[in-house]
Amino acid sequence: NTKNTEFVSMEDLGKDLGIDLTGNYAVVTFHPVTLEENSGVEQFNQLMDAMDAFPEMTFIITKANADAGGRYINKCIDEYAEKRNNVVAVTSLGVKRYLSAVKNSRFVLGNSSSGIIEAPCLHVPTVNIGDRQRGRLMPDSVLCCEPDKDAIVEAIKIANSEDFRNRVKGMTN
Repeated sequence: NTKNTEFVSMEDLGKDLGIDLTGNYAVVTFHPVTLEENSGVEQFNQLMDAMDAFPEMTFIITKANADAGGRYINKCIDEYAEKRNNVVAVTSLGVKRYLSAVKNSRFVLGNSSSGIIEAPCLHVPTVNIGDRQRGRLMPDSVLCCEPDKDAIVEAIKIANSEDFRNRVKGMTN
């Protein structure tokens, strides 16, 4: 339940993270896909290539959980963020900072359940990549796409559009 959550200001969060959050940004969480051998790395590479198509956006990437391959994905995240001024990588934001970041973001991107549970409650679009959340009931604010750069880019364009964002504001989860 996000109704009683005290949110952190984006100015304070940006200062904490060392990145400017006054413009358009997205929150990214990508976990390795444990049922698909070695696919997590290739899927994450496709995600990074898709994010590179949006240099005007800022991305907050929260690191992967402890699933198989998580350490390697986290190494890739760190290397990706180090080479880009519009990307910051964090191990964890904690609940209050995470929900604050999501609430003020343009969209949530990745394959985490938070894009299906928390983001819709905050009226924020989600781009859900691949099959990690397959079988879950998903609200219309969640756009599912294949773990392919072009499919991710197209889903981001829709999620980031004013038309879709306005529709999401009126949706219930």
